[in-house]
Amino acid sequence: MNDYPIPSRLYRYRSCATDYFEDELRAVVERQEQFFSSVKSQNDPFDCNPKFVASSDHELLQLYEKIGKKHLVSMGVLREHYPNLRRAELRRLQKRDFSVSASNIASSNPTLEQFVNEIRTGSRIICLSETWNNPLMWAHYGAGHNGIVWGFEPDVDTAIESDYDIPLKVRYVENRPTLKTTDLVCWLESERITDPSLASQGYDAFDALVLTKPKVWEYEEEWRVQVRFDGQDAYKKVPSLQIREVHIGARVETEKASLVEEICGDKVPVFRVGMDSQSFELIRL
Repeated sequence: MNDYPIPSRLYRYRSCATDYFEDELRAVVERQEQFFSSVKSQNDPFDCNPKFVASSDHELLQLYEKIGKKHLVSMGVLREHYPNLRRAELRRLQKRDFSVSASNIASSNPTLEQFVNEIRTGSRIICLSETWNNPLMWAHYGAGHNGIVWGFEPDVDTAIESDYDIPLKVRYVENRPTLKTTDLVCWLESERITDPSLASQGYDAFDALVLTKPKVWEYEEEWRVQVRFDGQDAYKKVPSLQIREVHIGARVETEKASLVEEICGDKVPVFRVGMDSQSFELIRL
């Protein structure tokens, strides 16, 4: 499990050059919302993308029986695919074609590629860092210092009370992890799992799919907040992150900098970032 102590501040680097910059800034400052994007859209194709190995139908059947799963597909999913069927008809369809059995697993289970694609598409993240003054981070994620960095105070108690996800530390590894289909099921069915070994499989799957990157990215000192939802990438409220400061990059134009200061007003302190005259360090002016 990911049990690292959460830093007192976490930072998110963003560009000022996008056409949605003002909308995003207002979402963060005024509504405590963050834009979540799918793990599939990350800039490194190896990010959140372990090696996958298909489990056998027999292995899946054993797992479903062990965790007490009775149907391969929920009523909610069937209702989306068959909106014109009545509830009783959906129940009969679920029992006939999607009850957990060897034959139904063999005929109804999606291919591993389809399964993985659905899981990765629905997993959305925001990426944070432990530092605001990393020149490489400003160059890569702050539009070449023509961006801003939001500083957040993690509020874990609020997140737990409201059942929202908290920031989790990214793992940087030398070797690409491997996941089986059964590992993915253990993650998706974590709420019904009581067996410690199966729960551990689920935790490992979550880490590999959401929190694992190649070691070359270690300089980012990254943390992530993950949520799952269907449809398009979107803004979501994040009670675990309280905005406490905003840093304006060294190359941000005066007009954009003034807009940031206007929107933040007296709600959030704003700092201009510049270059130290004696070193390669970035400083608050």
